[in-house]
Amino acid sequence: MQPLRFTLLCLFLTACGNPPAKTNNGNNNGNNNGTNNGGTNNGTSATNNGTTTTNNGTGTNNGGRGLVALAASADFATSESAWHVVTIDPDTTDATSTTTAFGTGDLGVSVGDRWAYVLDRNAGRIQVLSTPTLEDAGVFDVDPGANPQFATDVDGKIFVSLYGSSAVAVATPDASATGFDVSTIDLASYDPTDGNPEASAIAADEGFVLVVLQTLTEFSGVENSQLLAIRAEDDAPGEAIDLGVKNAQAGLERTPEGQLTVGYTGDYGVLDGGVVRLRRNGPGDFQPDGDIVTEEQLGGDLLDYVVLGPHEVLAVISLEDFSTQLVWFVDASEGDFVLETLPVSSPGFAGLDTAAAWWVAGSRQPAIQGFEIFVQGAVEPTEHIPTALPPAGIVFID
Repeated sequence: MQPLRFTLLCLFLTACGNPPAKTNNGNNNGNNNGTNNGGTNNGTSATNNGTTTTNNGTGTNNGGRGLVALAASADFATSESAWHVVTIDPDTTDATSTTTAFGTGDLGVSVGDRWAYVLDRNAGRIQVLSTPTLEDAGVFDVDPGANPQFATDVDGKIFVSLYGSSAVAVATPDASATGFDVSTIDLASYDPTDGNPEASAIAADEGFVLVVLQTLTEFSGVENSQLLAIRAEDDAPGEAIDLGVKNAQAGLERTPEGQLTVGYTGDYGVLDGGVVRLRRNGPGDFQPDGDIVTEEQLGGDLLDYVVLGPHEVLAVISLEDFSTQLVWFVDASEGDFVLETLPVSSPGFAGLDTAAAWWVAGSRQPAIQGFEIFVQGAVEPTEHIPTALPPAGIVFID
């Protein structure tokens, strides 16, 4: 699950059973989390902040592995950042967290099949972690300024979308225990207007790697976004599929049933975006197959989302005043739907993810900075894990 993630406004995540309606009291802080609002990363490269590990959590894990999430926190002003392993004991609701300093103030997190990833978008450094243990499996680098966004792996090869350099990086383990040979796949021909198709969200599909190409012109969605399938065996890109939508920056997510979806924002303030289903014709072969939800139904510009069911979406939207809301959409029948506004806070949303009956989100509000853990059906979080830096993203590890 990994959509392009923003650091825009602070939200509490709550569960989706009968949520109460509440208005947004957040304020926009204007920070870009390394990809988009149609722009490029303006951060500067710096050195690694170290790998000292500390424990920020409370409670213990009572037997078994529990639910595990990989998270990131970052401070753009000070160029400090870190990654975290958050563990939830589903029996006791206790949660613990470890913290490892890493990166230069702008991090993303991704999870594939064999590995999970922490991506330093400023310096171009990628930390690789074995799954499900999240033990150190090595580090490799791409060019500073390449702006690595998301990563996945297929058949022992790592693929990283490079938003700033019209390419996808490919990393293969070398003869050492933690080293990688790195090459790139040139994607410049997929955007003849400016030579950079803005590779963003990425996912694996039976021997192929799927990459969303935003295809922006001067940071605007003039042309339709595309979905490119790369054959992992020989790194061969195929013909890109026209998604029929513009500015597909809100993620590439699977439904609980495994169907792929793409979130798109279109033009900001116009409410011409939404979440589109992708019909799978075969390995690496997809076609757009209608919207699950539109921005007009959601009531704002789509920034992030997860699909909870065939007709159910939890989404983060941006309003006219640039504040955000967390909304729960259920399509009850043709032409009839339910939209609930869930509780939110300010001033910077930090990503959300779900696993089974658990939801986790990051709060950037200074008084409650950290990770909020909710069990489905609860209005208030069951656990809070503070962080020294503002949260920047989170993914559950299967």
